[in-house]
Amino acid sequence: MRGRLRSIAPTLAILALLQVPTARAEPDAGAPAASSPAPECKVRDKASIAKARSILEQIVKVAAGPMERKESLDTIKAVPSQLREGLALVRCAEASLSDGELRDFQAFEARLAKAADELEARVAAETKAREDIVLPLCQATWGVEQARAAIARERSNPGGVADLRVLHDAGEDVQRWQAEIAQQKPRYNAFRKHPFTQWQNEGVCVAETKKP
Repeated sequence: MRGRLRSIAPTLAILALLQVPTARAEPDAGAPAASSPAPECKVRDKASIAKARSILEQIVKVAAGPMERKESLDTIKAVPSQLREGLALVRCAEASLSDGELRDFQAFEARLAKAADELEARVAAETKAREDIVLPLCQATWGVEQARAAIARERSNPGGVADLRVLHDAGEDVQRWQAEIAQQKPRYNAFRKHPFTQWQNEGVCVAETKKP
């Protein structure tokens, strides 16, 4: 998804070009201060309305696709707010529409708002799963690998005598990490809808290995 979202990111800048602020009168210096109203805007013409709608429909379609587990969530996290900004923009067009066009347009606005809410919920769920399930599972996998490597190193001691304490501690580490894997794998399977295979397939785990 990230690659597809990156490819249409410039379209959000095009939406901004369709927004034209209206002039506001300067307040009377002697008048009491009032809260600033929300900036007014208008859409220039129906061609611009159609273009804005097409752009937003494209973003909604892409955002509804599967979330790539290998990718960072940085790009997609911003999309719900961008969709809502687009929604606020296209609402400026309502006054220029006929009754029939308005009903259709309001149905589109409802779909857009729903898409933003649903994507935000999906991103939140994915973020939590990466933190609570995926990363701990990867860390447990690394723990088993490291403990087994320690056992192998000790058994291949050039002196020919293995330190039983090192072997015992590493063996306990293997058991502890395997218990963590056994706990997390069913949760992973339930969330991802498929078994865990290797940590390299999970972006949050790859990013963890690259930390200094």
